[in-house]
Amino acid sequence: MGLVTLGDFEEVLREAASGEVAYALVGGLAVALWAERFAVGVAHLPLYSKDLDLRGARAVAQSFGLLLKARGFPLASMTTVHRKIPPGMGKTHVLQVELPAAGRTNVEVLERLPLLDAPDGFPAGRVMRVAGIQVLDPISLLICKAHAWNHRLQNEASNDAVHIEMLVEIVPQFIAEAKARKLDVSPQIAALRTAVRSCPLPLEMAFWESISLSAQ
Repeated sequence: MGLVTLGDFEEVLREAASGEVAYALVGGLAVALWAERFAVGVAHLPLYSKDLDLRGARAVAQSFGLLLKARGFPLASMTTVHRKIPPGMGKTHVLQVELPAAGRTNVEVLERLPLLDAPDGFPAGRVMRVAGIQVLDPISLLICKAHAWNHRLQNEASNDAVHIEMLVEIVPQFIAEAKARKLDVSPQIAALRTAVRSCPLPLEMAFWESISLSAQ
């Protein structure tokens, strides 16, 4: 499997958004999009990922399959995995696609995200449009990273550490901008505080002070 960047998928992500496909970009490439938006972690860009992660239903996977094939990217397979751990997170729909630069990679469409979404409930967080791409808000992404940080093997968590480091810079800027635009992100802030009680993150007190100040 080859590594991919946001640039490998940004055109199809924009096309899907313009066609009102109900997806949300999540995972490492979502962090990359917010990092570009706020000019954070330039030394780490472009961020590489082993796949493209989305939140959505089976219809999202089918739509992306059609869009990728229309662009001439061969699909090797599409499979559905019933997720058992953690329970209540539904299914993951996996597309294997051949990209000209990266070779074979996966597009993984997750119906729900651990720690963020309630089991068998509605998706949480705020889906926003950035540079024509539908992406989960960075506070909710940090909740997802809290779960990954606490449940992945240490040798698999190196990317999570980089993503957390970048989100620590992104989140206060995002909150300040949301405040200026009169967007209420207090539910996401409260959800983050709750999440880290069960899945602690390596966040210093300065981070909590910065998000408290930016939310005032």
